[in-house]
Amino acid sequence: MNNSIRKRTAAFALLVCLLAVSFFSASLSVAHISHEHNESGANGCCAICAKIQNAENLFKQLITALGGEVFNASLLFGSAAVLLPITISITAYTPVKLKIRMNN
Repeated sequence: MNNSIRKRTAAFALLVCLLAVSFFSASLSVAHISHEHNESGANGCCAICAKIQNAENLFKQLITALGGEVFNASLLFGSAAVLLPITISITAYTPVKLKIRMNN
């Protein structure tokens, strides 16, 4: 498979996911605005309100996990950006590369 085809496919899949999330979040907002409160749900709570509350809790958990992963990735790439030039300079000065003769 050609590299440009892979990029196009990945971009299209990302676009579809973005549109789906936008559509579902808009429909959730519309359902929240225009529903009638029916107190026959679990623990005397409206069923739609309970689902919206579950979705909000899941979203908060995902944002927390994503924030942690972004922090970990920034630490990893930041330390790699700092350590890479140091390791390159250390490996550049070996006795073989400097052509040092070690005769006794």
